[in-house]
Amino acid sequence: MPFVALRETLEDMKRLLAPSIDTILVLLIAIGVSFRFCWRDWSQGTNLHPDEYGLTNTLTQLRLPESVADYFNTRISPLSPYQKYDLAGLPMETGPDNRMRWGQWPIIIIRSVAELSAATGYDEMRLMGRSLSAFADTMTLLVLFLIGRRLFPRRVALTATSLSSLSALQIQQSHFMTVDNFAVFFSMLAMYTAVEISRGGLLHRSDSTSGDDTPKLGAYKPKPRAVGLFALYGIALGMAVASRVNLLPLGTMVLLASMVGIADLRLSSRSDLWRIGANTLCLVAFSAILGFLTFRVTQPMSFRARSGNTTVLTITLNPDWVDSMNVARNESSGIGGGPPAEQWANRPIVVFPLVNMIVWGMGLPLGIACWMGVFGASRAMIRGHKDWRTLLPLLAWVTGYFFFMATRWVKSMRYFLPIYPLLCLFAAWLLIDLSHRSNAPRRLPEVTARRVAQVVGRFFSLSACPLVVLGTFFWAAAFVDAVYSQDHTRIEASRWIYQNIPRGSVIANETWDEGLPLPVDGLDPLGQNYEGLAMEIRWPDIEEKRQMMIDILARSDVIILPSQRAIWSTARLPLNYPMTMEYYRALFDGRLGFDLSAVFSHPLRIGPLIVSDVGGTIAFNNVPDLPLFNYSILAAEEAFSVYDHPPVWIFTKRDDFDLQHAIDVLNAVDLSRVTMQSPRDVPASLY
Repeated sequence: MPFVALRETLEDMKRLLAPSIDTILVLLIAIGVSFRFCWRDWSQGTNLHPDEYGLTNTLTQLRLPESVADYFNTRISPLSPYQKYDLAGLPMETGPDNRMRWGQWPIIIIRSVAELSAATGYDEMRLMGRSLSAFADTMTLLVLFLIGRRLFPRRVALTATSLSSLSALQIQQSHFMTVDNFAVFFSMLAMYTAVEISRGGLLHRSDSTSGDDTPKLGAYKPKPRAVGLFALYGIALGMAVASRVNLLPLGTMVLLASMVGIADLRLSSRSDLWRIGANTLCLVAFSAILGFLTFRVTQPMSFRARSGNTTVLTITLNPDWVDSMNVARNESSGIGGGPPAEQWANRPIVVFPLVNMIVWGMGLPLGIACWMGVFGASRAMIRGHKDWRTLLPLLAWVTGYFFFMATRWVKSMRYFLPIYPLLCLFAAWLLIDLSHRSNAPRRLPEVTARRVAQVVGRFFSLSACPLVVLGTFFWAAAFVDAVYSQDHTRIEASRWIYQNIPRGSVIANETWDEGLPLPVDGLDPLGQNYEGLAMEIRWPDIEEKRQMMIDILARSDVIILPSQRAIWSTARLPLNYPMTMEYYRALFDGRLGFDLSAVFSHPLRIGPLIVSDVGGTIAFNNVPDLPLFNYSILAAEEAFSVYDHPPVWIFTKRDDFDLQHAIDVLNAVDLSRVTMQSPRDVPASLY
């Protein structure tokens, strides 16, 4: 019978491939790690990532203190990026960046390695910082494997690690000198200890015997191993929060893990309940105290005495740090408004970050498998799965943190990085479980529609894992090829400008973006070769902005859109920017007297399929079109492309340019109808 032959073929394939599957997974992990470290100088010495060059500027102005006392003395510490103060608490010289919001522990790590390796130059420190970021993510993969190996069979651990190693967003963030990968590593280390705590064995009875050899049950007491686990959790938590303060919710996991860890202890009396609860709470409190002390040591500049010297015993918060956190909180909640908040107008909570994660951050095969794994684990928990203790802490952290971040105003993809590795673990758990279910019964009855469906289902179960793993690999390879194995789009555009735009031409760039051309190939862009103008595109639509635009149009030979940042953000507030939107329409359709002379973009290519993450569009054997105004929920959020592969549009003035016609186009917009709205208040009906 054909179905018997198919079953036997599947079984033979499994037996033949089993010894080599682990080798293939290890090879994929090695490829994923290499993707992190290759093309380290993707920006070719130019400044293209605001967080990177802001952090580098800060690092170059810091140095390690000469004593422990100076390390903690915020008012004069050479590690402090904030305002310096005298003994009376009065300001002296300012610090490098009085509104620095990055976690300080990664900064201390990077600066320490830089001084130890004598690599404290600007470019040296940036490249070294990128390597340290890649190393931190590689260590995250190791911790993920340890968690997977502790909870599941080795095949699950290897599969999860290979999937995480090939996650596009993790590869991308490993090319940036930012604090994110450090934060993810320490959060994963904390979750590893939480998993160990949840597995039990925290307390033991101090049993004894009476004079007649009758055993007496003693009180429950913490085991030395438990004390060590809670200590490690507190240290990892403190370092995670000192890397990214929004990881503070991670602190709740120790309590949940503790409750799971004591769930199977047997009670012989009511007093046992109190003793177990008291001992567990003491361990949790010990972990919390150690977490705070670790934060105090690894984030020293968050504390400052009002006057006099700051010591390790000072627990008064530094007002400069508090102000920075308040500014960051307002921006992340949309209260601050301004250009950084505009791209988030009318981005649906939960749905938008979920789509970005599944489609772009992971790629469809991995993204779907991850959330199917979460769903499957949740279903198993509800049904009382035997591994509920294993699944509960991981499920709680992944789903809890996802919804915590997905319901905020700013829902940037990188904010979800701390749960990417564990999502890959759920995907691996599901895929390996499906492959085990593919074992067909030894005796296959006569052919029926039901049996056909069973065989097809088993074939899908067996093929699901290799399809997801290979799909993730091809997605990662396509991402790396599009973004890092070729010149940056802005570098390509800069070289085009040097080759095609005459010397002395006037070039207008948009503010709130990186101006072009960049200083590449030893050429100085502005001042030596060209005259630069700033198009203040993010000004409100008022008469002064109209006159500024007219002046720029009159004087410019070239107008550059260095990315989609302005055009697609302002379009999300149509009542705020009607003139700006008309300016863009007229620029692209030629009514302003400029022609679109060059476009640079790096879509992802998988065979004939070409995918634009920027536009959320696809095409076959052609570069996908980019919309004028992009409202598609399938388009990746700005930060996924704007740093390392943004689209660039270059417009050149035509010989028949008519200034009066351009003035008429802009004057046709009635500015009295401009309605200034907060990005939070823009209704979906406007799009």
